[in-house]
Amino acid sequence: MFSNNALAGEATVHRDASPLAALILIALLWGCQTPIHPRSAEVAKPGGLAWNAHLPLTTLAPGHVEGQGLEGPEHPVPVALDGNSGALGDGTALTILPFWWEFAGHLGVFSPCEVGIFLGLFRMGGDARCQVLWESEGAPLSMALGGAAAFLPGFERNGAWGRVGIDLSRHMAGIAWMLNLALTRGIESHRLFVDDPPDGIGYTPPPPNQTYDGESFPYLQIAREETRVAGAFGLGLPLGKGDWTFVIGLVPYLVIDAGPIAAATCAGCSALHVTRFNEELGVSLTLGVEGSTPLMEPTDSP
Repeated sequence: MFSNNALAGEATVHRDASPLAALILIALLWGCQTPIHPRSAEVAKPGGLAWNAHLPLTTLAPGHVEGQGLEGPEHPVPVALDGNSGALGDGTALTILPFWWEFAGHLGVFSPCEVGIFLGLFRMGGDARCQVLWESEGAPLSMALGGAAAFLPGFERNGAWGRVGIDLSRHMAGIAWMLNLALTRGIESHRLFVDDPPDGIGYTPPPPNQTYDGESFPYLQIAREETRVAGAFGLGLPLGKGDWTFVIGLVPYLVIDAGPIAAATCAGCSALHVTRFNEELGVSLTLGVEGSTPLMEPTDSP
């Protein structure tokens, strides 16, 4: 997982808020990657376009690394690092997810299904959903079933990723309440910062006025195949008079299966050899905007 020291702040969004202003606000509050994000269960109508853009703010994901360093050419020493996105301290590491944005567009091809693509800085692919319950037709809530497949480039990954899940939503008191559940499988990447490097890892301070790829501390980059159960709970607030919705959500996940370490590199700590990595759960705070628009206006029959 990656980090970017995101800027955080407070903001109030009113019903008549400008959609453009909301997008600018979200763009200033980016944070990290999530396996899924909150979204409505309403699929695009035939001939219509549904879209969403989501930017995670921050992620809490405790992790533990074990490995070996060197006191000399033939003297390995054990090294253990614990990470948590909530704090930095002497001899600890910081573990949080990568900064990225993601935009998705879906076209209603036939009732009740849509197909689309999603594009982000570090994930790109396609997905499809079919709606099975409609709140607008008297059901207690809307429900959609779907799946996705993607390619994850860079950051020691360069591998496939997939997702199957269920989306639920209901409107109450002027708010869209969203619940999303998914099972994901694919290669995941983790970045752990070492703010106080221990002896034996080959720590090399960066040259004056330089950093480790933009980071102030040396860091580990670890990749492995993971199966995750992820959930997303979101609240959607209408923006203006159109079909735009501002979404704020929480996205917890649980790692239920993990493969061996596929890649492990260390910037600024070349003598560290990672032998074990453990991370079992995490939770992210996300913001987003979603909406829909007809691409073809209905015509009256003669």
